[in-house]
Amino acid sequence: MTQSTNIVANPLHVLENLFEQSISNGDRPTEFDASKYLEDMLQSDLDLAKIPSLNSSNPATLPTDSLVRFRCMVQDSNLGPEIYLKLHEVSNATNGEKKLRCTKYSDADVSAIDQFNEGRIPNEWLDERSVLYCVSPPGESLWMKQQDHSSVDQQLENMSLGEVNHPESDPHSTNKFPLLGVSHSNAVVKLYGADRNIEVGSRIEVIGILSKPSHNSVSEDSMDDFDLPKASFPNTPVIHGIYCRKVNSMDILPVSNDEIGAAKQQACDLRAQLLEYLGNAFGGDVMVAEYVLLQLLSRVYGYLHSFLTVRLITLVLTFRFVSISELQNVAHLHLDSFPLTSLSFHQKLRQHQLKMEIPTRKLVPAFVELPLSLDVLNTTNFYPRSNDENLHAGVLQLLDGTTVLVDETMLKEGTLKEQGVKNMRALNKVIQQQVLGYAYPFHEFDLSTDIGFIVLSRAKSMFPCHCVVPLSQSAGVPLLASDDNGSLKVAENVLSNFRKYIHILKYSDYDIPQAVSEHIQERFVETRKQAASESLPLPTQDDLMLQLNLAR
Repeated sequence: MTQSTNIVANPLHVLENLFEQSISNGDRPTEFDASKYLEDMLQSDLDLAKIPSLNSSNPATLPTDSLVRFRCMVQDSNLGPEIYLKLHEVSNATNGEKKLRCTKYSDADVSAIDQFNEGRIPNEWLDERSVLYCVSPPGESLWMKQQDHSSVDQQLENMSLGEVNHPESDPHSTNKFPLLGVSHSNAVVKLYGADRNIEVGSRIEVIGILSKPSHNSVSEDSMDDFDLPKASFPNTPVIHGIYCRKVNSMDILPVSNDEIGAAKQQACDLRAQLLEYLGNAFGGDVMVAEYVLLQLLSRVYGYLHSFLTVRLITLVLTFRFVSISELQNVAHLHLDSFPLTSLSFHQKLRQHQLKMEIPTRKLVPAFVELPLSLDVLNTTNFYPRSNDENLHAGVLQLLDGTTVLVDETMLKEGTLKEQGVKNMRALNKVIQQQVLGYAYPFHEFDLSTDIGFIVLSRAKSMFPCHCVVPLSQSAGVPLLASDDNGSLKVAENVLSNFRKYIHILKYSDYDIPQAVSEHIQERFVETRKQAASESLPLPTQDDLMLQLNLAR
């Protein structure tokens, strides 16, 4: 059995051997850290595909104390810190020889350790670890999930011929995933050393030892510093993180330097093909495809201007379903600020939503549909809030890079209750400022977001947007053959090129030339003067930010 296979199948045994080698070399036992060893293994002969992923495997089918990986979002970082026993002494029954054992990456049963019961544990044998509640990425697209699939042999090993008994869900975990009713993976992740300082809402990839749910570390009867009961998760799998890295937006889709160079060289051809693909969903309307592509390429961007950091917000699009007569009534508007386009669509608005959703979901890493019905607004939470020291997820607790389709067409006349008003404020705040509020009993704090929004409306949108694109009922002809869902038939390798093109251009560094910046600001000032002289609505600062964002 190779070394890489050893650590996958029996990581605790490998770590114990490493610990013994470390102290035999004269190292202090308290300094033992296996993260460097595992990181070196990942760069050499240990293939990630050999490690089962909780994103695609049922924890019930995986052996306890095996090595697993989990690509996830930190939903709650307020479950710890936790004091644990990382070392203890054992005696040889034959010769009485005493030996130190490492229990760092496990939940040691302290009730069976005599030194602990007798109060003979040195302080240096105790340490602190962070406890996080993590969930699989909300709204993740299928093509992203497929990256976690292991080899066929590994999948067969994880399969069981009998009925799989899924662990019973914990009462405290029912509100921990942002999207209600959506299947997902979850785990309590325990982090050590330098990996401990990871904030809520982060995207992380952790590799560690799968443990049975712990009843004694975060128990229902335990109290925090304020004598409040902590939430317990006795049926949720536990991962003791050996290696953990924070994944930024650029690393969501790994691309090589060669792929970056090829995408930039083929940018014109890829853009034309991509517009054709998107336009097909809208009856051949390439203008609509242009706006959708602009939205997919936009992101929150901060740059230094006159010693101040200017934060450019993502492009917010509103697609408004209108009739031909309505289009004629707005024909006097300036086409640059209110583009008039056409769209062929069926009678039901749901079919329009699918036309928007299907091609977009195949291109972005995560996509969430948010229907704004009165029932949804009044009964769900859009923002995370703490309830008895347990952070309940909100619909908008999403990872950066997620695209949200906000459907206002579902809204009908009725009463918007207090919760609905709070939800509308939270949604408006994320759309306008790209910050999401986290509500705790005695305080509230905001975290920055980078979420793309496309709004569907039958009237004037309730939310501020940069572009309103009317979609009429005039007939249109699809550009190319489509499948049963109305999505353009394209090969998977072509879709892969589209994704890399969007990803590379979206997250590549860029500079707005000084001449372009000055020209845009001069036009902005001139437009305001002209609007004031003609008693027209004045352009806002958001309009200036939009022009700077599009200039890149």
